[in-house]
Amino acid sequence: MASHGFIVAATKSCMTGCREGRWDNYWEEQIKVIQWTQTMGKDPILSYINHDVGYGIAGHSMGGQATSRSTTRALDHNIKASILLHPFVDQDEFLGADYQVPTAGFTGSLDGCCGEEETRQHLQGATVPTTLATLRGALHTEPNMPNSRWEAYMAAWFKIYLESDTQDYHSLIYDSANPDGLCNFYNMKSCEHSN
Repeated sequence: MASHGFIVAATKSCMTGCREGRWDNYWEEQIKVIQWTQTMGKDPILSYINHDVGYGIAGHSMGGQATSRSTTRALDHNIKASILLHPFVDQDEFLGADYQVPTAGFTGSLDGCCGEEETRQHLQGATVPTTLATLRGALHTEPNMPNSRWEAYMAAWFKIYLESDTQDYHSLIYDSANPDGLCNFYNMKSCEHSN
């Protein structure tokens, strides 16, 4: 992400960062990171953040679930886009109808806990732009692997919705004729856009 011009700040794991309730409150940790960056104006790296542009949030697995929950509160925190990577879902958790910003859901066909069905459940009912892509042969750990195949598409999603890119990055997500585009590259099992 940094190679595409983004400053990345991350939460601690819920084992050390959440209060009682643990995973159910993990979304609050994302909000705390945003608030923390806003107080670090004298930091040599964080001082480069243009807070007016807004923030992109992403999370994997339980972090994907947290991102889904944060997405329902996005406008209160100047969040402009979100990405759910192989998100965990609690039974009957349908949050998409309450999403406030464009949200991408990326998962793998071999993800035994957080695959296409679970990711679709998060996006269900969304009235904001969404994308759901399922990478054929990808395991749950795909986002954690060096050179994850999601990296360029994550950057593209944020470039579109944080920086209003309408050229190369937009083509990576939305151009069906682009051979490197999300829905063409790596033999996706499924790939769809809504709204």
